[in-house]
Formats: sequence, C-alpha cells, structure tokens
Amino acid sequence: MGYTNKSNKMYAAAAALAVTASAVAPIAANAATPAVASIVAPKHIVHYGGFQTAVKKLSFPSTVKVKLSNGKYATRSVTWEKPSFQSQYMNKYQVLEGKVEGTSKKAYLKLLVKDYIIDVSGTVQVEQGKAQDTVTATVTSKSGKTYQRQVAVSGINSSTVGHKGSAAFEYTAGKNQVLTGSFEYAVVENKKAAEYKRWVAVVEEKTAAYEAAATKVAATPSAELLKAAQEAEFKLGGLNAKDKADFQARLDKAAAEIVKAEAALATPEVKEVKAINLKQVKVTFNKELDAVTSVNTANYLENGTAIGLNGTAELQEDGKSVIITFTNAKAQNTAFSYKVTGVTTKDAKTIADATFSTTFADAAKPTVTKTEYKAGKVVLTFSEPLATAPTTLRVNGNPVNAGFVTGSNQQQVEATVALSANTTANLYAAGGVDAAGVTMDLYNGSVNVPASDVTKPHVVSATQVSQNVVRFVYNEALGTSAADLVSGDVKVLKGATVYSHVGTGVSPTISVYKNTIVDPTGKTFDVTVDLDGTTNGDGIFASGSSSQALTFLIDAGLVADAAGNQNDAYTTSVTLVKDSTGPVFASSKVNTGKTQFELSANENLVAGTLSNIIVTDAKGVRYPIVAGTGETEVVGKVLNVDLAATGAVLDNGTYTIKVPAGTVTDALGNTNAEFTTTVTVGAAADSAKPVAAISNSGNNVFRVTYTNAISGTVDEVGSSALLASNYKLDGAALPAGTDLYFTSPARNVVEIVLPSNSINIGAKVAGTNAVLSVSGVTDLAGNVVDTTSGTVKVADNTAATLQSAQLLADTLVLTFSENLDDTTDHANITTLLNDLEIKSGNNVFVAAAVLPGTTAATATSTISGNKMTINIVGGDSNWSTVKTGTLTVKTDGALIEDANDIVVKDGVSVTVAK
Repeated sequence: MGYTNKSNKMYAAAAALAVTASAVAPIAANAATPAVASIVAPKHIVHYGGFQTAVKKLSFPSTVKVKLSNGKYATRSVTWEKPSFQSQYMNKYQVLEGKVEGTSKKAYLKLLVKDYIIDVSGTVQVEQGKAQDTVTATVTSKSGKTYQRQVAVSGINSSTVGHKGSAAFEYTAGKNQVLTGSFEYAVVENKKAAEYKRWVAVVEEKTAAYEAAATKVAATPSAELLKAAQEAEFKLGGLNAKDKADFQARLDKAAAEIVKAEAALATPEVKEVKAINLKQVKVTFNKELDAVTSVNTANYLENGTAIGLNGTAELQEDGKSVIITFTNAKAQNTAFSYKVTGVTTKDAKTIADATFSTTFADAAKPTVTKTEYKAGKVVLTFSEPLATAPTTLRVNGNPVNAGFVTGSNQQQVEATVALSANTTANLYAAGGVDAAGVTMDLYNGSVNVPASDVTKPHVVSATQVSQNVVRFVYNEALGTSAADLVSGDVKVLKGATVYSHVGTGVSPTISVYKNTIVDPTGKTFDVTVDLDGTTNGDGIFASGSSSQALTFLIDAGLVADAAGNQNDAYTTSVTLVKDSTGPVFASSKVNTGKTQFELSANENLVAGTLSNIIVTDAKGVRYPIVAGTGETEVVGKVLNVDLAATGAVLDNGTYTIKVPAGTVTDALGNTNAEFTTTVTVGAAADSAKPVAAISNSGNNVFRVTYTNAISGTVDEVGSSALLASNYKLDGAALPAGTDLYFTSPARNVVEIVLPSNSINIGAKVAGTNAVLSVSGVTDLAGNVVDTTSGTVKVADNTAATLQSAQLLADTLVLTFSENLDDTTDHANITTLLNDLEIKSGNNVFVAAAVLPGTTAATATSTISGNKMTINIVGGDSNWSTVKTGTLTVKTDGALIEDANDIVVKDGVSVTVAK
C-alpha cells in the first residue's frame, strides 16, 4: 500500500531546514564591539507528523537573542543542525545545536517530534451493496505500533460478490497529519442479504410442502412474500433502507404465519415421557393443554395403574408439558411404563393415547433453585426433594439451626433468623442429599428480604386428583398454621344441598390436607370429600353415574398469607369422575433368598386368577406357577411369583414374567393391565463401588467407614483412602498436618485427626457443623467411591494471641487476634495479675502497697470483641513507678479465653504503646 503527499500541504525536509540569513549587517570586529556573553535559549518546539505527511511546516527560529558583555541584548542569526525522524526519537525531546553569528558559543533548541502514522495497510473486506465511505484498516506508526482505525475511502464498487479492486483513501492522523494513497479490497456477501436468502429458502420449502399436502397455509401473505423475494433476489445487496425494512417485515410475518400454520396442522400428540429424578416424570406434548384434564392423575397410568394419590400432576408455564411428582422415590436404575390417556388440548381436541417407557436414574446433584425470606425465616427451595437436609446453614457467616419446612416433601429447608427489610443476606449451605444419595455442592448465595406484602391470597386452580379428592392451589404460600386452609374452611354444594365439615368418621367429612409432599412451597391443599361418613362409598356419585359436578365454597377471611392479607370469598365448580383404573406394577426383582420373584404395584392388590402368570427363561423354557400361602400369592402391594413348592433356589439366568390383564384387582375391583418384566438371577464379579459413611469420633476427629454397595459388608480400600487430597473440609483442602490412618487390619475405616491451630470456629465443647467430603478412593477391585459428603463437628483449637497493648493514663487496652469470652471473670486485681505479667524492665507491677498500712492497687476489666480494657487505680503500690518505664505485658495464666472458650496463648509478650 503506498501514499503520496497531500497537495499544497506537504513539504520536503531539505526545504524545512533552509538557513535563514540575518537581515542585520555584520558588525566589524574591533575592540569597540561588545562580545556575546550568553545566548538566550529559544522556546521548545513540538512537531506533529513526519517530514512528508505533516500539514503544518516544521520551521526553526532564524535568530536568537544574545546578551552582550556591556549588559545589553541583541539579535544574532543562527544555523541549526538537522533533526532526526527515527523511531527511537519519537515522543522524546532531542536537543538541536545552533551556530550563532559572531560567536563561538552555541545555541540549543529542544524539539519534540510526536509519533506519527507512516502506513495504512491490509486487504479490506466490504459487504455487497453497501455504500462504503469509510473502512476499518490497520495503520502503523513510526514507532512500530499498529491500530485499527476508520479510514475515509472512495472508488469502491460493491455490486458483485468476489470482486476485487483498488480504492483511494485519505486518513487524518491526529493533529496536522494527513496520509493519502490506495489499498486493496474484496467484496463479500452482504450479511443481511444472506439472511434474507435463507428465509426465502425456508419459506419456499415450507410452502411447497404444504401445497404438496393440498393444504392452504396463509395463502395471500405467503404469495406476496415469494413474489417480493423473486423480484428482489437479484438486487438484495442494493436495496435501499425502505425496501430492506419492507422486505424484512414481509419475511418476519410469513415466518410467524408458517410457525402458526405448522402448529395448527400438527396432530395433537404426546412427544415424550421422561424421568427427571427419582421422584418426578416430565410429560411433553406438542399442543397447549386443557388445565383440568392435563393435571388429572387418573389420566396417567404407571405400569397400567393410574397414579391417583401416589402422585400429583402440575401443568408447566409453557402450557405444553406436565410434571408428575410421586409421593415415594423410585429405585435407582428401574424402568417403568407410562400411558397417557384422556388428556385434551386447550381447544378441546383429543390427544391420542400413548405409552412410553423411562428409566429412573438420578446422578444429578440437588441444587438451590430459590431463596426466600418470609415470616422471619430464611427458606431454601431445592431442585428436587431431599433425603437429608443440609447439615450446615450459615446466614451472614453465622451458623443457624435449619430443618425441613413442614409438609414440603423435604424440598424446602428453613431457619429462623431476624433480618432487616429491604436488605440482602449472604447464605452458605452444605450437606443436603437427595433421594438417590447424591450430595449437593457447597452453596454460596444470598436472600433478599422483601418489603411489605399487600396482595391477597387466592386460589389459582382447583382440579380432581382422585375419585373424591380435589386439589386447590393458591397464588402464594399462606402464613402460619393458624392462617392455613383447614378442615371446616371448605363447604360443598351438591344439587341444592350445602355440606359442611362435621368431623372424621361422621357425616359429612370434608377434610383439608396441606400437601407439601407434592408442593414444598406450601401453596397446595387437598380437599377430600365424603358425604356419607361411615357408609360405604363417598356419597358423591349417583347410582350408575360415573361423574358428578360439585361446587366448592370458601368464605372470606378464613385464610391469610405471611403478611396477614386475608382472602376474598371463593366459589368454583369441579366435575368429579369416578375411579375406574386398576393397579399398576411398578418394579420387579428376585427376593433375598433367590426363591421367588417380587412384583410391586402402586396400590394394595386382591388376588384374581394367579395361574395365568407365565414365566419363561432365556432358552424359551416355560415354568408352571405354584400358588398358595408362602408361594405365589398377593401380600399388600406385592405379587410373589414362585416356581417350586419346596422353596428351591432359582437357577441363575434371565426370566421373563408376564402377568395377563385381570390377574389381580384393586380394592374397588378394577383389574390390572397386562404387565411384562424381565428379572436376572445370579451374582456378577465385584463391580460394586465402595460406599463411604462419614461420622464423628470427636470434635476435629472424623471417621470414614467403607462398605460394599451391594452386600453392605466391609469393603477394604487401598492406600488412596489415606491421601489427604481425596478429602475436603467445607470445600477446602484438609489443613496441613492432618493425620489419616486405618483403625484396623480390615482397612475399611479411616480416622482423620485435624492438627492443633487449624480451626478457629465452633465452641470448644459443642463445636459447630462442617461438611467433610470424600472422592477418588478405590477399593481393591478398582471401584471408585461416589463423591460423598457428611456432617462433622469442628471446634476451635486455635488460641487467641495477644497482639498489642496501649496505655492511656491509667487505662491499659489489650488487643487479641480473636474475640474474647466476655464472661471471663476478673473480679479483682489478684486474678488479673495471675493471668497477666505487667512490668517495666525488672520492676514487676504488684498490687500490694509499698509501705505497710497504705492503700493497695485495684483494677477492673471489661471485654468487648477482641479488646480487654483494664482500669488501674495504683493506690500506694509500685504502679506509678512501673508505668513510667518501658512497659511490657505478657500472658501468664489460664483464665482469659477466646469466644469459643479456648485459653489464650501463654507466654506472649508485647511492648505497651503510650
């Protein structure tokens, strides 16, 4: 890339440095002419630009001012040496020497040449159809620095993609410098044009597909769009701003209509059923759903049996998915079949029945998804129900007592702690374990304390969840238990009769249960209706009828939220449908003695025709069923299948068990759907991971016991169990010096002993909770333990240290490294001086009077934080002498303790500041 001088603005260095002759005639040299005594330095010069590209000419003074020997000043002509424009002189002053007329003395001129641009380089890419007045190019300065700068250009032809050419540029570089020249450019595809073409292709493809299906889809807008696209396609890069905006609007409109049309044309269906943890399944549809049928658990069958009261269904915000939450967790790595039936779309279209299978396998760690502060409590909501609550919870660094929120299905924990409104508190939580035994990561977060609440609580949905149970969901959690919805708050209107709750076992019973198992937020209540009391049945359905409309009424002022806002009166109608769903088998396994198969259902079973059960091994051999007590029979929710009356052990192998429809029923006589399962009998090689159980042997002493995951017996582990790096305490490495050892030759129990001076939290006796985690430990078969965490107790084993002391008059202030126990007793000066040695040189302060019969010294002490303040009344003791010297204080006793009841470090001496 080259450049040329800008016309009428550039100059050559030689011209710039031409010597200007003096206009004053020379003075003859004789004794009468005064000599030059000194030369006045001219003002320094700052120059912007080089010798070719600068706009402002670099010129030097042609004369200098001199002082003559007679004390007068005169002007003399001067000739300067040439300056340097090399990179090492950029942005630095150089001193030029000048020869002055009529004297051998030299003149000196300071010159600062600013760094200047010498080149504009690089091949520039320009987009097709864009008017290019400027481009981004690389500019290089004399000192070698490079910059990306906007450069004015002309002569670019951007009409054709791939075209290459040369364009003129003019670049103004800071003050008084302009570069001109030319550079190379290449034309690339216009990004917006490419996007237009992509949309055109999409529209054409979709329209062709719809036409092939003889379906009319947004005919007029689509046709207009395609016509505009065909007309504009050849000049996409050259569209003006108005045309571009119009064309984009057409594309956007057509795209939205196509999406809408696709949705309208699609047949309503179930897209997926998938377990998301051990207690929840997500059902995904391709259409927005009806709010009633989508949450009716009678419409979801697990292994042929309706979920019913064993779970709840909740429609998600997208309107197209439902999450089913089960009362009890499923076993890890177990498969279930789910049938979706009876669910309708928002516009009342029927969704075809669909059956899916899914496996419950949860390895994900539970996480904190929400933090709240309400009714004086910090509440943490987790991503899934927990089996073990977090063992450690700290608010603003202070340990607090935390427990599960009652009725939250162990998906929420709470702690009572006073926090100011409109503030943010820091939170730390650790040790929570989910139903799969997976421990949460350490949580560091915050909670916002809200302002006052003025919104009234109200019911947002009321849906049937079983034959005589309707679930009410509020917009927010209600307040204390006294403000909850309870039995007696709900009345039922059937026909012209209003029923009010009388009590359990009498007529009628309209009981309310706060269902925090399915909704840990506390917003969900199940209302069970029994209009006949002790009579068989619930009195809801007329003879021969399978449905009944009931109206539910809640009077105003019966419930309130945490802020005390009371409800308005509420009325809603729900049509209940009679239960006609049979039991569903959920799991299968071989029993402990390997003599029977155990098939578990979702509800209690009643035996039907058990002889219909078919068992076949992998070789195709069919086995007869032996029925009877202790053999093939129904026990509660379990169907035991036996192949031998003698209780013989089953041969190793794989068996397929088929339970035909009608083999068993539920208590209402509803029969099971056909169920087929596969069970493997036999032991494999040791592939079971060691399981770590964490406990305390004492404060700061921990024990980790390893067992086999399958047998539960001792699992010997290798030397990796003694590596400190495989353990973490509150997420950090174990303190240096921690001792780890096996407690017996069985090598399955590791004792971990923390060193002294490694912990400074937790009272000496009670201690405080911390989280110990283990990972990376292997057994002798090479199986690696899952990362496991457990709660342990740590206690302060670090003594506070005296750091400094100051004397103010007769008040001695001692500062320690930690807060002190403010209950430490120093009731008199004797106990105080047993703990502290106060002296000046060899002169030790003692309380006794110097002379018999005079007044002894007294002292009082107070503790605040890490400071001990001692007020001394010297009396006739040696205090007045001691305090005047170089005073020192040394800890020398066992009464002063830190806030965790640890005695301060003994024998520490400091010099007292005065």
